Order: sequence, then structure tokens, then C-alpha cells
Amino acid sequence: MILLIYSIMSLKERGKKISPMAGRRMSRDITKQHITDCFNVLFRKYPIDRITINMIIESAGVSKSTFYRHFLDKYDVMNYNYKRVLDDIFLYNACKSWNELFTSILAFIEKDIVRIRNAFLYSGANSYDKFVFDYSFNRMNEKCIEKHGRALSEDEIYTAKIIIYGCLYAVKDWTFNEKRISKEELARQIDNAVPDKYKILL
Repeated sequence: MILLIYSIMSLKERGKKISPMAGRRMSRDITKQHITDCFNVLFRKYPIDRITINMIIESAGVSKSTFYRHFLDKYDVMNYNYKRVLDDIFLYNACKSWNELFTSILAFIEKDIVRIRNAFLYSGANSYDKFVFDYSFNRMNEKCIEKHGRALSEDEIYTAKIIIYGCLYAVKDWTFNEKRISKEELARQIDNAVPDKYKILL
């Protein structure tokens, strides 16, 4: 609630009017972020199998109904982290290359590596791997529509999947490797490996 009031006050101070609908949307976004942040505190301590919905809502100080208004289950919270980070990178960092994109992603992982390792360790139906792949592929397809006015062709789909799988498992290997190369070097190698035709889909 404090965050919501602060956000609304900040907008008012800049002379922007807040519509009731915008205020409700802002409230929902802040609540969702708060639940996610509280989940992440737990996820740095426990594997996903040991975290319960009750633990999350008690940590966040919200009701079960509030939790389910924002998320399907605990796996949905786990995976929402990647969506939030990737969307923020595109929104605020204005990445112009795969090198810049992966430097930003790897910098985020490096700061919270225990939680990311816990996410990658879960291999069930709602796995982090699968969500990262699906969401990344959908983003690439959306960029193709934006740049070319069409979705990826059948041939392009297979190449796109190969690129995303390769990136995903290179990052996963880097995350678990204690003697890993620098994030800058891995980002450079990924950038070099992506065909020019697909570099514009960013």
C-alpha cells in the first residue's frame, strides 16, 4: 500500500492525472510484484518442492484469494520472474544487440544466482526451462511480426528454436559452472553464434 501511495504521489507531482482504472492497474501490478519478491526470498532458502502457497501468502501478508487473482500456482510465480526481467530489459535497457541482451540477462543472474539455480533444478511439468524457452520463442515471433509483418515461417521456426535452445542451455551451464567464463565473454559468444538474419529479431 505504501508503494502504491508513493507511486501515485510521484505521478501527481509530475502533473499527471491518475484515472481510477490506471490506479487499480497500478495497485494490481504492485501487489503482484510484492508477492513475487516475497516468493523470491523463500526461493533463495528452499527448493520449489518445499515452498507452499501458505508460506508465500504468510510472507507477503496477503490472502489466498489475492494470491490466486495474480497467479495460478507457485510455479507461475517462479516463471513470472523471467517474464518480468526480460520485459524490463527490453523496456528500460533498449538492447540493440544479442550481446547487450545477454550481458543484461547474465548480470541479473549473477546477482541472484542461488535463486536461479533453484529454478533451473526443478524439472517438472511447469519447469523454468520450458517457460524460458516458450516465452523467448514467442518474443522472437512477435519481433518477426513487428519487423516483417508476418510470423516466423516453418523453416525459420526450427532455426529460431535451435538458437533459443542453444542460448538457454549455454546460460544454464554457465549458471552452474563455478569456473565459468565472464558474462561479457558468454554474451559475446552468443552474439557471434546467432545468424545475422535473426539478429534483427530483437
